[in-house]
Amino acid sequence: MQGDGEVDGLPFYFRARWDSWELDIAQPGCDPLDVDEAAMARGEGWRHEEVWPGGPYDAGYLELDDVQRCMDRAAALFRASRPARPAP
Repeated sequence: MQGDGEVDGLPFYFRARWDSWELDIAQPGCDPLDVDEAAMARGEGWRHEEVWPGGPYDAGYLELDDVQRCMDRAAALFRASRPARPAP
């Protein structure tokens, strides 16, 4: 299971494979597929990864509602990790 799109206007890549899932979010002008430790250290991206309970291949067979819950959880963690923006 994989997909891409935007979170708060930033490009993301979601993947669930083997026994885990991850959501990578990139800064403008960066590719979420390139988010790795070095990119995160440069401030070019953010990643959240979790092990999916069950067997060693279960994450690759997630139901869509499970994918949505994973993405919602990761997006909330991403938003919580960012500095608060002043009100307009």
